[in-house]
Amino acid sequence: MPIPWSAASTRIPAVEHRAITIQQLRDLRLFLQRLCKVGLLKRPDGSPIHWFHINMYDICNLVLKPVISFVEEQRGSRGKFSWVELVARDRQMPYLLFSHSWSGRFRDFMAAVDDLARGKSLTMTVPVWICIFANNQFGQDFGTGLRDSPFYKAVMAAEEGTLLMVDRDASSLQRIWCGFELHLTINLGKPLVVYTSAGQVGVSVTSGRLVEAVEDFDVTQMEASQDSDRRQIINFLCGGETTEKKGLTTDQDGNFQLVNGWQKLLSDVTTAPAAPRRQDGKLEYVQEAELFELHSAKFQKLNVTVRDKVLSAANVGEGVKQTAGIKIPRIEDRGVTLGEMRAFVKKVKSWCSEEGHSWETLTINEISKTYIPTLTAGKDTCLAEMWSSGPRKPQIVLDETWHSPMSELAAALEWFAEASRLQDNAVLFFTPLCIDVCNQKRDNPDWARSIRNLLQNGEGLLSVLPQTEEQIARSNRLEQLHLCFQEGKQIYLGCSHGVLACTSPFQDVIWEFGHFHAQLAQTLLQSSWSQARCANDSVRERVHQLISQSRGGYDGFEARLMRVAGGPVLRDAALRGGSEAVKVIYSIAGRQGFLINSAVLKGSLGETAVHIAAASGNLLALRALLDCRADPNAEDHIRETPMHYAAMTGMLGSIQLLLKYGAEPTAESAFAEDALFVAQQNPARFLGTHTKKATALLQAWAIASEDAKKNLPYHGGASSEELIANNTNDGDDAISVSSISTRLQL
Repeated sequence: MPIPWSAASTRIPAVEHRAITIQQLRDLRLFLQRLCKVGLLKRPDGSPIHWFHINMYDICNLVLKPVISFVEEQRGSRGKFSWVELVARDRQMPYLLFSHSWSGRFRDFMAAVDDLARGKSLTMTVPVWICIFANNQFGQDFGTGLRDSPFYKAVMAAEEGTLLMVDRDASSLQRIWCGFELHLTINLGKPLVVYTSAGQVGVSVTSGRLVEAVEDFDVTQMEASQDSDRRQIINFLCGGETTEKKGLTTDQDGNFQLVNGWQKLLSDVTTAPAAPRRQDGKLEYVQEAELFELHSAKFQKLNVTVRDKVLSAANVGEGVKQTAGIKIPRIEDRGVTLGEMRAFVKKVKSWCSEEGHSWETLTINEISKTYIPTLTAGKDTCLAEMWSSGPRKPQIVLDETWHSPMSELAAALEWFAEASRLQDNAVLFFTPLCIDVCNQKRDNPDWARSIRNLLQNGEGLLSVLPQTEEQIARSNRLEQLHLCFQEGKQIYLGCSHGVLACTSPFQDVIWEFGHFHAQLAQTLLQSSWSQARCANDSVRERVHQLISQSRGGYDGFEARLMRVAGGPVLRDAALRGGSEAVKVIYSIAGRQGFLINSAVLKGSLGETAVHIAAASGNLLALRALLDCRADPNAEDHIRETPMHYAAMTGMLGSIQLLLKYGAEPTAESAFAEDALFVAQQNPARFLGTHTKKATALLQAWAIASEDAKKNLPYHGGASSEELIANNTNDGDDAISVSSISTRLQL
């Protein structure tokens, strides 16, 4: 793909004219995806940043600023620009302003951009104003007051108003700059639309974390990176520009005194212990506490206005009046909707806060024994019956571990809902809500038959895995997975950071959504299922007989698990490298019936273990994969092969090994680029990546004879020491096609 910046920078003096087009955003997204999938973007501790986790802070510090500095230095300039000035050829007037939080996932942000473009039929040239790309991150002049700030000017300039982007954690509703932008948008009478990664509120989204967060929206609890910015905005909301400098240090001319040219200082830092604490737990300042009390009506009006605008768009009112105590005799008819599950989770969180429990550690079992009975006691019913006006057949059965935290199941469910694009009315089966926990004998005359009917009549199973083998290998989970395999039902595995599709892909034709923990998958595959545990001996024996008498028995079941859940383990081994990783690869790929080139094993960007081993230069792992007949020409989501990955990271040894195993170096990606083009372009050079040796090898290979190619060193029988020694991308010392041809006997 073309690198996402233009041949020359363009100075655009007016910051409000530095909007970024949808195409420029998509170019940046693809660039970031490439950097993430080859493992070049890392956190300070050295851990790679996954595409599903990268946020605006990462992008600014690891990409935008380094790229701008590198490109300008290459051009013989020391100029510092905004990203838009680097990628645009002229000023770009904003169609819309995006109000968002930097801590939200960029992947979610771009999902909203795509949905906006589809829903509004926008062309790729439409520009939207986004602060991180419009402001000069090396030191933007924010003016002498908020009316001179980029945010004020951009709200004024955006012809179609403001789009509020609410991320998974609703952090944009906790940032004071977003509150400022919402205040301006509403006061100016401009349009306000709200999006999540699932789409526009009121069109695709009517419940979930967004609605929960908006219901609790309170501008007085919003924060900023700098307390001085928070104070200035609160002053402005109370009295406009005439009062915005109150409590901030100014010089004799009334201008802000700045540290490092941009940071304002508080002149009064007295705190008010009696006032409500801030969202971050800090004591509130006296000045802010007094303003909140004095101007409470103004803040309340803003809070109510924002809530009304968003919730009315989401069609959220008082809710549907539900008749309590509807008796539904058959357990398999007691579904609960996704919207009801989300509402239940919100209530449990509130209860945790009131009772002093930790939401992060509170188990499903504890909730079932303590909280749910407070809702159903004396009613001889379950919550599903209380919430329903009649039978509802579940589409998906949630397989939970009662001793696992409810927070993990809730997180996995959100990942699954997003990956599957579930609507609020999707019907689920969650045992604690669908049986009478106060009188389980009433609901358990034939639990095995009920579960079988649930799975046979539904679409499949979401199994949320706990952390330990003891909790994973349970008889109930074994039976449910077995039934889904036998009936051809959908199987999804979930954890707090992502979900795996095991039998058919998610809607975007991907098999992993988020980042499924490799260690969890490893524990699942290494579990001794023949020793599956159960508190009820008769259930354990019944399930044992069921599996033992099935086709393939326990070996067959474990082989099926390996085939569908081996991807994260293989990719992790490819990333780690070393002799232990090789053992893992052979133990999985050598399993009878295992298809190492199956699409189900691919990562969230279509990458295989071979892609990862090639990019990271782990030659022992790469050779093990290739020896197991992994495809050296496998294609990812943009048809890049392992050779493209190795060329991008400059891994000379990976290129040699891939060539020896039949990789096609002239294979082109979706952008008509082969590995040689990638190496010559070196898109990651700003990170210190060297690709001249890789370029020379690929050029030499292109002109070499067939006999010379057969004599390529470091063939399949090379020693481990030789492979490790050949793993290098160090240095871009002068090297020519002829010299590398001679050295490699081409």
